[in-house]
Amino acid sequence: MTGLRRRERDPELPGRCGQPELRPLDVGEVEQLIREELLREGAPAVAEVTWEYARWKPALSLTSAYSVRFEDGEERIVSLKTFTDGKPRDLAERVRVDPVIDERCDRLRPFHVDPERGHVLWTFPFDRVLRGQADFLDPRSLARMVEQSGIVAPRSVRRRRITWELLRYKPERRAVWKVTLGVRGSRAGERRLLGRILPAASARRAFTARWALGACEPACLVPRPIYTDTPHGIALEEWLDLTTFAPDSFEHAERAGAALGLLHQHPLAAEVPAVRVPELARLESLFAIDPRLARRFRQLRIPVPAGTQTWTHGDFHPDQVALERGTGCWRMLDLDLVGPGDPLRDLASWIADELLEGGAPAPVKAGAELLGGYRSAGCPPVDRTQLGAWVARQLIARAAAAIRRLERGALEKATAAMELATELVPKGARVR
Repeated sequence: MTGLRRRERDPELPGRCGQPELRPLDVGEVEQLIREELLREGAPAVAEVTWEYARWKPALSLTSAYSVRFEDGEERIVSLKTFTDGKPRDLAERVRVDPVIDERCDRLRPFHVDPERGHVLWTFPFDRVLRGQADFLDPRSLARMVEQSGIVAPRSVRRRRITWELLRYKPERRAVWKVTLGVRGSRAGERRLLGRILPAASARRAFTARWALGACEPACLVPRPIYTDTPHGIALEEWLDLTTFAPDSFEHAERAGAALGLLHQHPLAAEVPAVRVPELARLESLFAIDPRLARRFRQLRIPVPAGTQTWTHGDFHPDQVALERGTGCWRMLDLDLVGPGDPLRDLASWIADELLEGGAPAPVKAGAELLGGYRSAGCPPVDRTQLGAWVARQLIARAAAAIRRLERGALEKATAAMELATELVPKGARVR
């Protein structure tokens, strides 16, 4: 129901790594918590709880999301975050629920805190970080946004005919919605839009970049932004009819490379801040949960490539490129991290995916079709040494992600990623 990729997870990983206090509750315990603390009087009984998302921050917190199915077939999303410090007690005193959100939490209460156990429990669409949800889900407020954007006439949105469909939700990180609007005077009678809700802290940079890139219209490469509200982290963009690809599908590599080449060649906008590249050294504490991983990470030395600056996607994976039906345009999706950066980072992201999930036989052969498409768009040949360094960095990032997500076999996956990274970097370089 969250729209996220289903993964097999290992609930015992935190305990095996010396942090039993952050072991996730099993679904039976979560179901009991929901019944005791969230279930509203008169709501249908809970029939099934399914674990869909996990994000572990060793020694700090664990966030999980669950799909809750009721006996009448309806579903809701419940998130549970466990802290190792006293933050839940502080949240219990500070958090307030907007009436719009409370009304939508019709079967389960929106928020519950258990300071003694360190638990914070909430029901979507409540999310203390994604504060724009209340305005976005208010028909009056959303109609005002759409009419202010200029894509429809004033007072033409029929508020009672607005419908919302959740496409994707990551707790405290983002929510993506499909919105269908009834519009007076429209020949079609309705209008579809994509809505994105981000934390306000990251919305300013993301929205500045989206408007700058959208104004360029690089060969119909990106969805057109329509409206943004930076303080609340709300963005509306055009709805596209797309043929999409799975995260582990690489059949469209050549076309994806050509689309990426068009993005990289587009003129940069001076007002857009560069995308921050996370330092790998900060992952040392994450890999410290396992002595063998910690030792491998200390031995691995990855240089910081010093490449050119272009527009970059920032999170380039196979499912971030799609074919628009009807026009035949290839579109870039999920542009929350778009901005100036090293173009090799985007290429390396795809190649790292191909090495770990696409069955590429060797690092030297991975990305061949992608790079072929990239050159066909008029891009110059890439520096293989610097590309290898970027691929190594992306592999280490995926090693860390497997652990954070509590993937089954995460330590083994992380070790395999590090071994691949070792093949790609020159000896003597340092992690930064």
